[in-house]
Amino acid sequence: MKRFAWMSAGILTLVEMASPCNAQTPFRIWPCQPQPCQQPCGPGTPGSPSTPGTPGTPGTPDPGTGQTPSPSPDSSTPDFSGAGEFKGSTGRTSSTMAGTGLGGAVTGDPINTAIFTPLILPGLFTSTVGQSAVPVDRVFFDYGYFSGFQVRGVGSSLPKLNRTTVTTITPPTDSESPPIVTTTVHNSISQSGNPVTGFNLNTFNLGIEKTFLDGLASFYVSVPFLYATQNISGQDITGLSDINVGFKVILYQDRPSGNTFTGGLTVSFPSAHASVSTSFVQSENGNGNQLLPSTSVRVNPTYFQPWVAGLVIFDRFWVHDYFGVVVPTDSVSPRSSTTT
Repeated sequence: MKRFAWMSAGILTLVEMASPCNAQTPFRIWPCQPQPCQQPCGPGTPGSPSTPGTPGTPGTPDPGTGQTPSPSPDSSTPDFSGAGEFKGSTGRTSSTMAGTGLGGAVTGDPINTAIFTPLILPGLFTSTVGQSAVPVDRVFFDYGYFSGFQVRGVGSSLPKLNRTTVTTITPPTDSESPPIVTTTVHNSISQSGNPVTGFNLNTFNLGIEKTFLDGLASFYVSVPFLYATQNISGQDITGLSDINVGFKVILYQDRPSGNTFTGGLTVSFPSAHASVSTSFVQSENGNGNQLLPSTSVRVNPTYFQPWVAGLVIFDRFWVHDYFGVVVPTDSVSPRSSTTT
């Protein structure tokens, strides 16, 4: 029961720390939110010629309209390598007949904005298992069950493409000219902020620990497995998780009382399934009614977890504490700390 309690507390703290939002619901996983991009230039001027214009230099007035185009997005803005974004090509203009007058059907520029997709790192579930402050010779097995992990970007929280059509009628300049009818289509993205239950998780952990230096240090290896049930997240979770290899060394010990202070390092190798975050594009080259999966980014880092642990023994009870910091090898994974 003690081993199970360490693992449960470690994962709970990690899940909360991994959230970019201040989530209150237990066992909630939030995707890494990419940096929103700036919106490109808006739709063309109503009544403009039917031939697509030539893009001008940012900041330079268009000689045809006298308007200054909006600046391009700042390339220095950090993002998530394109993952979790909606992208579309620039708008275009075509001539059509509308009623009795000539109409310019103007398609508005598709927006370029951030959306949420599930970013679930399976290896992170088992890289935070706590360690005992006392090196021992042992073979061990742990099991844990966690229900109702909350995610966004699936089910009712999937991003949706919204299209709004606005028709403008410009009166003719004289009695012989027909009115000019201009139709503009505006694109936008909506996504529910409410998380949904994505999966339940079973964890199995088999390991071995061997002491050396007359019991002052030990070396340990653990091989964890994950089994996700009712998984609607779209992420592959079930299977081998990150294999943990590490060591611990007693830094201070009062042998008569048994009080011990220990430091160690755990390395979690990327043997679990990689997390995949997907970008979306608007169908029909920016004119369609659907969001289609586009490019994907795979995230599966190695985790380094330096840690310290202490054991204080009193007459009839004892107190054990563990603190570790989980540091991934890439810049997009969440940093976390765990305590037990």
